[in-house]
Formats: sequence, structure tokens, C-alpha cells
Amino acid sequence: MKKMFVAVAVALLSVTSVSSADEAKKAPDKAAEEAPAKIFIYVPKASDIVIGQDNAPLTVLEYASLSCPHCAHFFMDTLPKLDAKYIKTGKVRLVYRDYPLNSSALKGAMLLQCVDKDRRHEFLTVLFKMQDKWAFGANYIEALSNIAAFGGFERARFNQCIDNKKVEEAALQVAKEASDIYKIEGTPTFFINGTKMKGETDIDGLSKVIDAALAAQTKK
Repeated sequence: MKKMFVAVAVALLSVTSVSSADEAKKAPDKAAEEAPAKIFIYVPKASDIVIGQDNAPLTVLEYASLSCPHCAHFFMDTLPKLDAKYIKTGKVRLVYRDYPLNSSALKGAMLLQCVDKDRRHEFLTVLFKMQDKWAFGANYIEALSNIAAFGGFERARFNQCIDNKKVEEAALQVAKEASDIYKIEGTPTFFINGTKMKGETDIDGLSKVIDAALAAQTKK
């Protein structure tokens, strides 16, 4: 079953969400779909988590939710292959943006923005790797705080972060723009130049689009 999630005090964003971990895992994988992006131009945001070289010729932008099992699978299984083939070779940089699908994902996204910038990728990796341990339970805030503590993020600082309305509104605004401008409806969603890829995809699917985009750039 899917339900609408309305963010805490102010309804800045509403998105479709799977209501539990079991239901999410039972949902069939969506085949990656390719569709033209709507006037897509990558404009960096302070909240972006960038993996790869700033001068890489191609940017792959991913919108993902920390409570999305398909997003976690991509991050833990496909991303290492993408990293070896394109990121470490300097051809591609991956830009991660949060698109929180429920309250636990929103709090996780807020935590990432409170972490020192040079450690955000590290925390992002841990949150996806330990998704089952924190993202789906009723006590997700306590579980999230314990994970943060292992990373040296003190409880007082954690509480201050997840209670900060400005941090919350900033996270929701990024997602709202994604919905309004790029018509994102679920996660993960990728943008590669003029191509929008919806749903979980493997390295073969990504490679097809990335190679075409890189080839097009060399012809310019």
C-alpha cells in the first residue's frame, strides 16, 4: 500500500511512499525507463553530495530516498561498478540529492546536511548499508542517533540538527523543486544530460546512456 507523506509542520512537499520495509521489498523492480528530461541543466546546490572529480566531462544526477530499498541496492551494488568504470577514470561524477519519501528519510537527509561536508559521502554510505536497522522502525530517530554517534556525531548536536526547521525546509525545498520542475515521482531517478532514467537500473543500462552522452560530447 502506498500513502501520502506530508512533512511535519508545513506541507512543503507531498510524495508517494511505500508504507513499510516488507511492502517495499515485495514491490516489483521497476525497469529503468528513458525519457527526455524537461529543460535539464545541472546547477550545483550546497546540499549536493558529489562523488568524483569536479572537472569530469559528464555529470550523473541521482535523486534518491534514504528509505528506498531500490536506492540502497543501487548504492551498494551498482555504484561500485559505476565508480570503477567511469568515476575513478575521470569520465563521470555522480551528484546525489535527497528526495525523502517519508519522515525517516527526511530526518536522515537532514542529518547528512549537518555532517561536515567532507564526511557526507561516508555517512551516506553507512545509512544505505544499515538501512534495515533504522529506516523502517517506529523508533527510527533513536536508531538514527545511534548510527550518528558511532560516527562521532554527539547526541546534543544530533537533536539540534533534526529539530532545526531551516534544515528541514531546505531539504524539502530541494525535493519540491525536483517534483515541480523535473516531475520526479519516485526514487531512484537519474538525469544524464538529456536523458531521464526512472527506477533502479544496472551498470549495463547506465553504461548505454553514459557512453552515448560521452560520445555526443566528443563530437561538439
